[in-house]
Amino acid sequence: LRVFRQQNPDGDWPQWFMFFERERLIRPGDSHGDIVFWPLLALAQYLVATGDTGVLEAPVPFFADDAAQAGPVPLWQHVERALALIQARVIPGTHLAAYGHGDWNDSLQPADPALRERLCSAWTVTLHYQTLTTLAQALGLIGQVAPAAALESMAGEVAADFRRHLLVDGVIAGYAYFGVDGDVDYLLHPRDRRTGLTYSLLPMIHAVINDMLAPDEARQHLALIRQHLRGPDGAHLFDWPMAYRGGPVRIFQRAESSSFFGREIGNMYTHAHLRYAEALWRVGDAEGFCEALSQIVPIDIKAQVAAAAPRQANCSYS
Repeated sequence: LRVFRQQNPDGDWPQWFMFFERERLIRPGDSHGDIVFWPLLALAQYLVATGDTGVLEAPVPFFADDAAQAGPVPLWQHVERALALIQARVIPGTHLAAYGHGDWNDSLQPADPALRERLCSAWTVTLHYQTLTTLAQALGLIGQVAPAAALESMAGEVAADFRRHLLVDGVIAGYAYFGVDGDVDYLLHPRDRRTGLTYSLLPMIHAVINDMLAPDEARQHLALIRQHLRGPDGAHLFDWPMAYRGGPVRIFQRAESSSFFGREIGNMYTHAHLRYAEALWRVGDAEGFCEALSQIVPIDIKAQVAAAAPRQANCSYS
């Protein structure tokens, strides 16, 4: 409920916000394209776990500069407003979420504002699908049959367009740019001729986790990860570092101007590596799952990652 109190009247949330009342006005004016999905997914998972139908009627205001002017409405109206925004923010002619100011990998913020409306992140599409299916499941469990069926139908349209537009030559493209002339450029894919990168970890593992691929397709993508994206320290975001420009960036802001050799350019990132472990678990690869977890446990880490230095117990093991 505290998170939903931070929702903008247009249905979106800011990229980040402050919880304490004295700092309530400290918040950015924009957000990445994935932000609107997370509160809905959290609510859906809460409903699945608890069956708490009363929460949908809880009175919650939208965020307003003057808190005194923010009148409460039932939480379900917040959900409806977010869903309406999600439906409006799609690539023209598709059901695929537009990129906006970025996605989960915030080093890939678009350099050209024009990319925001016509660039699509395959990973954000997997999150869109997961949000719709989980919310449909939740509503079905509490007896809201009609809205659950509507959300299932929307999820089916997203999945169909995911396969039609983003599963190219049997490989998920990290990004697709839909030109006004109808042409589609694929980035972070074997067809990519612009970035120098061929494979992207995030959409592959999340498509596996969310059952968006057939079993043979899931195995094929996990094989690509083993061949091209897995290093001795874990699964890497890309198969190759993003090129450093040293001047005006061309496609992605932070990745092309990163000052250090780390996650920003596509190296191993523990959060994504944990999702890789989850994908291995999802297909029943118990040995691979345990190996992946052991690569990030600090105890005797050099036994798994020979080049690793000793690490304090509470750090993020990247």
